[in-house]
Amino acid sequence: MDKHFRKSFMVTVSLGFFSACDAMRELDSTEKDNSIIIGYLSIANSYISSAYAIYSCNYVKLKNIKLDDLFHCFHLFSNELMKSINTHEDHRWIKNNFNDFKSSYGEVELLFGDVRHPL
Repeated sequence: MDKHFRKSFMVTVSLGFFSACDAMRELDSTEKDNSIIIGYLSIANSYISSAYAIYSCNYVKLKNIKLDDLFHCFHLFSNELMKSINTHEDHRWIKNNFNDFKSSYGEVELLFGDVRHPL
């Protein structure tokens, strides 16, 4: 797989991860604003969905259980965060799901290379 393709794919995944991190930071802030959390989650979802589309279209090149785990963990995190905002439940499950997503991102990052947060 060519280097440019791998880097472009990882940048897309990373931007989704960084936006999810922003959502978690807002969730933990003292002046939490649910609309900002949903905004960051929406951005994260856009990037992760784009990465999944790239993954699906290039499955033969990219097939890897760590990527499958990453997309699965993001889905669980995203659903739990939206459910929590809707029901005002405890954030424990969100944090557990986010930590799983963060861990799977770290494993994918090892495969594809480190991408630093642009800000």
